[in-house]
Amino acid sequence: MKFMKVFLQIALLFLFSLAGNAVQQALHLQIPGSIVGMLLLWVCLS
Repeated sequence: MKFMKVFLQIALLFLFSLAGNAVQQALHLQIPGSIVGMLLLWVCLS
């Protein structure tokens, strides 16, 4: 059961990273997609 919780948390972080990469490519930003993903995660957590 604990393995599934850890797996879902890692998958969620990976999805935020993918979303950040998609935003970075769509908007042609100079910031790396991983940073954009972490900013998206921060916005969702606050």
